[in-house]
Amino acid sequence: MLISIIIPLYNNYKYLPMALKSVLEQPLDNPDDIEVVIVDDGSTDGSSQLADELAETDSRIRVFHQENQWVYAAFNRGVREAKGEYVYILNSDDRLEEGSIPILIQKLQDYNHPDVIWTKVIMCDADLDQNVISKMCESDAVTVEEYIDSPSDIHRKWLFLQETNLAQNQANLYKRELMLHHPFRNDVYAGDIFFNYDIAKDITSMLIITESIYDYFHYNVESKNISMYKYYAYEHEMFSELLDCGIKLYQDWNIEEEYYLDFLVLRRLKQLSIETKALTFKSCPMQLHEKLETLFGKYSDPIIRSLSRKVGREREYESRILNGANAIITREKAFNDDDYKFVLTLTKYLPDHYLDNIDVRNISRDSLDAAIKDVLNPDKIGSVYYSTDWNGEELI
Repeated sequence: MLISIIIPLYNNYKYLPMALKSVLEQPLDNPDDIEVVIVDDGSTDGSSQLADELAETDSRIRVFHQENQWVYAAFNRGVREAKGEYVYILNSDDRLEEGSIPILIQKLQDYNHPDVIWTKVIMCDADLDQNVISKMCESDAVTVEEYIDSPSDIHRKWLFLQETNLAQNQANLYKRELMLHHPFRNDVYAGDIFFNYDIAKDITSMLIITESIYDYFHYNVESKNISMYKYYAYEHEMFSELLDCGIKLYQDWNIEEEYYLDFLVLRRLKQLSIETKALTFKSCPMQLHEKLETLFGKYSDPIIRSLSRKVGREREYESRILNGANAIITREKAFNDDDYKFVLTLTKYLPDHYLDNIDVRNISRDSLDAAIKDVLNPDKIGSVYYSTDWNGEELI
C-alpha cells in the first residue's frame, strides 16, 4: 500500500459520498496503490451507518468508529490505523482534484520518496450543494517544481512554504512514519499549523509541486467550518504560541531575524484582527464591558507591540486594536459603559478607510491624551497611532 487517504468524519452525511467519489474514481494504473481510512468521530446524523455501507462497496475502504473527540483526534486515529507508506488527509466535505493521486504517485517515483510533498489547495466558495460560486488558490506564487534535500536549503525554503500557505494546513502528502512521531494537537483549531512546525526539524527531503491537488469548500455557513465565524476563548494564546514557534524555529536554524521576522509579525497582526472580529460574533458570550476589557487588557499585548516596533509596524498594531474596538461599539445598540467611555474618544477620529491617515484638524488633544492614559488602557493604545501617520511622519 502506497498512499492512505484519511477521511475524518463527523455529521457529513450529505458530502461524504462526494468526497469518497473524488478518491475512488481516480484514474490509477493499480487501484490497490491506495486505501481509504474513514474515522467516524461519533457522528449522530446517520454518517456512521453510511460509511459502513459505502465500505461494503469497495474493499479499499476501512471504517473506524470512535466517541466524539474532535477532528485532530480523528486525524491521529487515521494515521495509526493506516497501512500506507504515505498519508493524505481529506476532509469529508471536501474533494480531491481529478487525476491528483496519479500525480502524487508519479512524483514519489520520480523523486525517490521524499518525506513531504507540499500541495496546492483550491479555495472554493460554494452553496450547500457544493456548486462552486468562485475559486481561488492561495499558493499561486508556487510556479516551479522544486525538490530539496539539503537541511540548509530546507531551512531557507520554510519561509516560502509559509508565505504561500503550503505549511498552513494538513493538505499535503506526508510519510506516515513522520506523522506517527508527531501527532496532531487536539486542543486548538490550528493543530495542522502546529503539526507542520513540529515536523520541520525532522524533514530531510521535500518536494514542492505546482499542480493543484485539494478542493477546500467554504460554505459561508457558521456551522460548516471549524474556525470561521466562531469565538474561541483560547485564540489569543494560540496565535501567540504560533508566533513563538515560528521565531524559535528560525532561531534554532540560526537564520537571521531580518529574514523572517517581518513576515511572522505581519501574520500575527492579521491574526490580531481575527481575534478582535471574533468579539463581534454571535457565538461570543461576552457583554460589552467584557469585550472591551478583553480587547484593551489582553489583546493589547506589549509583546506584540515590541515585535511590531522592531519591524516598523507599531502603528499598524494600534490601528488593528482601534478598528476592532470601533467594530465592537458599532454593533452595540447603545453604549452605556462609563468605565470604557474613553474608547469612544479613541475611535472618534478614525478615518472611514482603514489605511487612510487621520484628519488632525478636529482632534481634541486633551480628551485624546486622557483616553490614551486611561487606567483601563494599560498598553496606551493610540499613543503611536495619533502621533504619526502611515508614512511615519509626525502629526501636528
